[in-house]
Amino acid sequence: MTAPEADVRRLVHALQGAPGEIVRITQDHTDSALRMRPGPDAWSAHEILAHLRACADVWGDWVHRMLAENHARIRYFSPRSVMTKEEYTKPPFREVLGIFAQERAELVRSLEVLGPADWSREGIFTAKTAPKRIPTVYGTVFAMENHESRHLEQLRRTVG
Repeated sequence: MTAPEADVRRLVHALQGAPGEIVRITQDHTDSALRMRPGPDAWSAHEILAHLRACADVWGDWVHRMLAENHARIRYFSPRSVMTKEEYTKPPFREVLGIFAQERAELVRSLEVLGPADWSREGIFTAKTAPKRIPTVYGTVFAMENHESRHLEQLRRTVG
């Protein structure tokens, strides 16, 4: 499947703009306010950012692997398991956001130079809990942007 060029541009633009959108949403709030949960079962703004960063790290690694290797064998694991590491939740919000923004800029630079065939490059998930689908660069980036846009809306509600 060839990725539609207009959709590719939209996805890359949305991913590129996410760190700035997080800054806009959270700019008037302190680190302690961003760590407060709005309810007993709700995530704080800090936890939402930690989740976004973990997903970006995991899915970004998948993209890089698919681009670097033919039919990359990718050990599947949930980004939620990564999110629990202290490096995602312990540092101050702005520090985590800075790392997220830097990593996102690197991913966007990689995506901006891709040709049409690169977006169709595939990987193969391994692990008993792996999804049955075969991931592609396009499908992974599409899922990342879709997932992220929902969490940005959640962040707006949490902080607003």
